[in-house]
Amino acid sequence: MRSFENKGAVVSGAASGIGRALAQQLAQRGAELALVDLNASALAETVVAQHGRVELLVNNAGVSVTGGFEEQSLDDWRWIVGVNFWGVVHGCKFLLPHLRRAEEAHIVNLSSMFGLTGPPTQSS
Repeated sequence: MRSFENKGAVVSGAASGIGRALAQQLAQRGAELALVDLNASALAETVVAQHGRVELLVNNAGVSVTGGFEEQSLDDWRWIVGVNFWGVVHGCKFLLPHLRRAEEAHIVNLSSMFGLTGPPTQSS
C-alpha cells in the first residue's frame, strides 16, 4: 500500500462519491489534503499557502443534468462545461508549476461512464 505521508494532494469533487472516498483514503495514508473550490485562482494560492507544495492533483469533480437535449438550457450546458472541462483545465494550468517543482508528482483525471458513452438523457 503506497504511503502519501507528507505529500500535498489536491482533490476536486471531494464532498461526495468517489472524490470523498478518495480524500478519506489519502488522509488515512498521510496526505496533506486540499479539498478544492471552483475558484481556480484561489486554488493555487490556498494550496501553496497552506502546504507549501503539491505532489498530486486529482481532477475528480463532475456534474450532469438529466433530461433530453431539448429540456436542457444553455445555462445547464455552461455549468457542465465549466465544471467538467474548465475545472480540469484550470486545475492543471494553475497547479502545474507547483507540480513541476516536486521530486515526484502526478495528475489524475477521472471521468464517469458519460465520458465514454452518451445515453439519451445525458446529452450534455
